[in-house]
Amino acid sequence: MNPTSLHEWLRSRLGLGAAPLTLAALRAYQFARLRETVAWARGQSPFYRERLAGLAADGLHSLADLARLPFTTSADIAENPLRFLCLSQSQVRHVVTLPPASPGDLPRRLYFTDQDLAQTVDFFYCGLSDLVRPGERVLCLFPRGRPGDVADLILSAAQRLGGRGLAPEPGQELAEVLAALGPGPLAVVIGPPVQALLLAELGGESLRPRSAMLSGQRVPPVLAARLRRLWGCPVYSHYGLSEMGLGGGVECAAAQGYHLREADLLVEIVSPASGRPLPAGQEGEIVFTTLSRRAMPLIRYRTGDLSRFLPEPCPCGTTLPLLARVQDRLAGRIELAPGRALSRAALDDALFAVEGLLDFRAVLDKGELVLAISAREPEAPRVLAAAARAVEGIAAVQAPGLRVRVEAAPPRWAAVPSQSKRSLDVGPA
Repeated sequence: MNPTSLHEWLRSRLGLGAAPLTLAALRAYQFARLRETVAWARGQSPFYRERLAGLAADGLHSLADLARLPFTTSADIAENPLRFLCLSQSQVRHVVTLPPASPGDLPRRLYFTDQDLAQTVDFFYCGLSDLVRPGERVLCLFPRGRPGDVADLILSAAQRLGGRGLAPEPGQELAEVLAALGPGPLAVVIGPPVQALLLAELGGESLRPRSAMLSGQRVPPVLAARLRRLWGCPVYSHYGLSEMGLGGGVECAAAQGYHLREADLLVEIVSPASGRPLPAGQEGEIVFTTLSRRAMPLIRYRTGDLSRFLPEPCPCGTTLPLLARVQDRLAGRIELAPGRALSRAALDDALFAVEGLLDFRAVLDKGELVLAISAREPEAPRVLAAAARAVEGIAAVQAPGLRVRVEAAPPRWAAVPSQSKRSLDVGPA
């Protein structure tokens, strides 16, 4: 097995020439970029000028000093995103508007220059270089919108590799996407896990990509396993947030975890309670600092995602750190009883293990968990019964007084934006 393609990409970005890529060389590069980022942000961003006012100009002497810097949160961005800008608005090429992180919150806006977007395309190019050959077709399930959105960046990367990309229009139905795709070999399908599963189940026998790349949402391992069986191909996961610049980390052929975009991001794992950095092997919250962003750098941004650095090296042979797959989100847990918290991740892992289940919506309302299950006829009765058994096996669902109601919902495929997140809703079903 060859090392991840990110290994050579990083060696080139670090300017190492013929020298090998080592962890020491990577950390030295990241420390230099961190100092530049902090100086740039404090000098140009009103938010960081105020937030970092107590930091001496030469206050960073090693990467360990990163822990002395304050965190940035989604609430900080929502309060006034323009205070993060380090350039004039005329130099902004693309704006991403994210929905509120929680009910009652404000939306968040993120700003990117041409250079910021080009760096993301370069990362996508590297991630797809092992999957796409000249002349091959790429199906992106994220809808095509404005220049600079995730579909545009993915298709630009595929085009650089000589591939031919297709992305649906917003809200386009599956039949229209398949008609536009037409017959013929398909190199890779890229998109959200549930849309990929619906495509595999409803798209017909002729649709057989050589590989699949899942992104945009947490990837339940059981869903990825179903895709491997349905399509008979490798299924990889990508981790990224809009706040990261869309690209964050990608699995290699070993599929043990994410190799990170280390030239552009400095990633930490911290204790959600204390904020203290945690060593490899301990699960905590993912925190990142951008190292090359010009329009809107972010310093120690708290993602709310839970993961850990794996202490063992990746079987692919690279020396790069390996981030475990994201297990859950801090904000996605709802306590039903002392010590019994239910999360969307727990529901995903239980329900997507049910063969034939295509999608579901979960709503918690006044002591009742309502699950709207999508399955094809005539399988729906069997799938609904199996789903009810599966969810009752979740420890949190066994909380006293909680009722579970399972109902049928018609399956429907629709292209969804990359910033759309699946959640456990609270309120009337």
